[in-house]
Amino acid sequence: MVQINESEMIARLRSGDITALEYVYMEYVDRLYSFSLSICKSKETAEDIIANVFLMVYNYLSSGKQIRNLKSFLYTSVRNATYDEIKFSSRKEPLPEDDIYKSNTLDICEKVLITLLLDRLPSDEREIILLYCYEGFLHKEIANILDIPEGTARWKYRNAIAKLKTWMGGVDND
Repeated sequence: MVQINESEMIARLRSGDITALEYVYMEYVDRLYSFSLSICKSKETAEDIIANVFLMVYNYLSSGKQIRNLKSFLYTSVRNATYDEIKFSSRKEPLPEDDIYKSNTLDICEKVLITLLLDRLPSDEREIILLYCYEGFLHKEIANILDIPEGTARWKYRNAIAKLKTWMGGVDND
């Protein structure tokens, strides 16, 4: 797939280009799905949220509205939609069957351990770890997505890492 810069992609979406939406969808769908699933713990709910968010983003931009950072906008939209769904949903869903933390270098035991340890973290710390470690966001971008001060994002990240190290067997904090 040919790489297209973000500002060009936003411009194409604003003009109503459906192929631009397809490109953005293919670029982000798996990561956004994993992010939503890590919050809501329901495959079906996460799938619905992702579909709705992509439709919302397309309608938002094709109506002429402007955004500065497409990736942050997508993650913020997914996060907000996921929490809205949790808030308005009265049903309890089972935990997901398959592991959302993908890695080719980890064996199944390590993946299960990581999943269990991340699930022990408070949801805000888990989100920060996922956004920073798995999605590559900077602390400043995470602060923007979560609508918190950058210092708070950094503190919660360090706090979560310290907890994970302790739970993994008392590894010293560097």
